[in-house]
Amino acid sequence: MARYNRKALFTTVSLLHLVILTILAAYALHLTRYYSLPIPTILSAFTLALPPVAGLALSSATSLRTLNTSRNPLNRKNPQAAATWFYVTILVLAIYETAVAALAGTYLGPTGGLTCGLEEEWRKLFMNKDGNRIRQIQDAGECCGLHSSKDMAWPFPSKQVEAGTCAARYDRGVSSCFGFWRQREQIAAGLLLLVVALVFVWMVSGEI
Repeated sequence: MARYNRKALFTTVSLLHLVILTILAAYALHLTRYYSLPIPTILSAFTLALPPVAGLALSSATSLRTLNTSRNPLNRKNPQAAATWFYVTILVLAIYETAVAALAGTYLGPTGGLTCGLEEEWRKLFMNKDGNRIRQIQDAGECCGLHSSKDMAWPFPSKQVEAGTCAARYDRGVSSCFGFWRQREQIAAGLLLLVVALVFVWMVSGEI
């Protein structure tokens, strides 16, 4: 009875744990999309899928292994196949987690390693005249432009609009958006890495 209660408690805590991790991953995906971060959407999506996939896969593999190690021979089907499936599941999840963690970690590196991706993304938005996204970043950070208040800022420079219009119109001084934007990128990447790490902790805590 005590063993059953421990198993039920672990199952409940595991479910809550994985739901929270899924929410964190969803928030990281929201940050990526809202701030037009250069983090690939597919990376955020794979991280979002990790907690439920890990939960379902390991639950199925563990149940199959438990069934095939039952004391009642009538309940056993193919213990060797069950064990093989269990360890294959662990291996696939480990590869999955390692790949996601490695990719997310690249966005937590030193400033120099992150500058290029951010600059390319902002320049793409600027060249495509995507004023809505640039304005969204500027409004959120109360800043103007990438590296200076005149650097590819919205409103876009034209014959009628000067390069420093953003700072003058919204009274934002010379604050540029790069520091704010980079911080949001690191927060999103950190959340992705945290989700992967805590899924791994959950796997280890289950003694699998």
